[in-house]
Amino acid sequence: MNELLPLLKEYSPGAVLLIVIGSIIIFIMKISIEKSIASGFDAHAHSMQRRLNFEEKVLTERFEKVIDLSARLERVMTNLNRIKSDQPVPDGFIKNGEVIPLTEIYEELSIYRIILTEDFYWLFTRKVKLALKKANSLYSNERDDEIELEWSSLNDKLRSIMDRDFGLNKIR
Repeated sequence: MNELLPLLKEYSPGAVLLIVIGSIIIFIMKISIEKSIASGFDAHAHSMQRRLNFEEKVLTERFEKVIDLSARLERVMTNLNRIKSDQPVPDGFIKNGEVIPLTEIYEELSIYRIILTEDFYWLFTRKVKLALKKANSLYSNERDDEIELEWSSLNDKLRSIMDRDFGLNKIR
């Protein structure tokens, strides 16, 4: 209000009124623009948060599926080694010449391929094929050193991909 008194001495009341109205319009526009910008930032932040939540969910699901597939494949190989050593395996492990858990794993690879990414898909597909090769050689006298060597190499590759994709070595 004190700013208006000097203006009244220099300008006519009509001019001062126009200045006041102009100031009010500019002030309202400023508030409106600020709210619009803040609303845009909020919408963008919300969108980014939704994307981050989605990515976190996919990464969690991928991690859990990789651990699950890896553990199940290791159990398959352990049971195949038991058969080769004339040790008992769980009922239903092999039916009509088919390694049932291996078929289930192969089906899941197709179902979860998009979540696993190509590196994990390739690695697990290769491990399934190795396990199948081992299953096919169960009743022969053929040594499976090559299978064991490649299996070990694929396990090293798995650890490397896990570290790259999930940064496991950085977690303490």
